[in-house]
Amino acid sequence: MTSSGIQALKGTWDYVDSENIDEFMKELGVGWAMRMAAKGVKPRLIISENNGKWNIKSESTFKNISYDFTPGVEFNETTPDGREVTVGTILLIISTVLTFEKNSFLDNYQF
Repeated sequence: MTSSGIQALKGTWDYVDSENIDEFMKELGVGWAMRMAAKGVKPRLIISENNGKWNIKSESTFKNISYDFTPGVEFNETTPDGREVTVGTILLIISTVLTFEKNSFLDNYQF
């Protein structure tokens, strides 16, 4: 994605739908109960940037999460189900494949 393409991600995005999320979470080792709960979550993503530092907020009825990062610099985060992971790029934070359109987003988990 070009720099201008990344800049286009700034804003507020409402969840619409996801594909393969159960299989994706199963591969990550997320337990059955957490996978069932996650299927009902409809998060809103708020993406912002200030002087090269980015912030992604995920707000939902289940849990609110905020990540501050600099693209290309690894950092540690705690996933919603409590796992500690190291993240290195914006695409890993958002998810595998996202489609942004008209202030909404669709997940398509491919692995």
